[in-house]
Amino acid sequence: MTREELIEAAGAAFASHGYKGASLGVISEALGVRKDSLFHHVKNKEMLYLEVLGGMLMSLGQLLQKAQLGEGDYVERLDRLGDLVVSFLGTHPHAARLLYREMMDEGPFFTSGGREQALSTLQVLVDFLEEGIQSGALPKQDAHQLALSMVGLHFTWYAVANLSGPLSGSDVFSAEALLHRKAEIQAQVRRICGA
Repeated sequence: MTREELIEAAGAAFASHGYKGASLGVISEALGVRKDSLFHHVKNKEMLYLEVLGGMLMSLGQLLQKAQLGEGDYVERLDRLGDLVVSFLGTHPHAARLLYREMMDEGPFFTSGGREQALSTLQVLVDFLEEGIQSGALPKQDAHQLALSMVGLHFTWYAVANLSGPLSGSDVFSAEALLHRKAEIQAQVRRICGA
């Protein structure tokens, strides 16, 4: 098994069962290996959990940076940010649910520096929105409130795919649904931002 396969299986198990409910046995079953084999790759469940969540937040932070540093005016970069986040969440089916669960439960990741990492990632988004406000691309508003509204807009659709899928009549993780969601996010984000 590759490290990527291990992280993917662990992320799916943690998203489905929570930290406490996802045993290394559940993860090893998903990978088709013996539980003892996992100990060649991970020290313990908590370290694996921290790696999974840390990697997700790092990836999201990198997407924020990528969107901001790209070419184009502010609204083009705002649109690009939405596309990048939807692409990430739409191709990592467990990410939104797992991150929501951890932030609400204040589990081992949250209490081991994850809170600060999450706040740091959110601050990058706040700074990006404040840039738009200060430049006049967005109307004057509370960038902190706007940032969390945007997080909800992006994450909830994927965190509750068991509801958004039947509601929309599609597999929210399909390529077609991903394209549709990108267009919807672009329109909705522009509306709530006043762009």
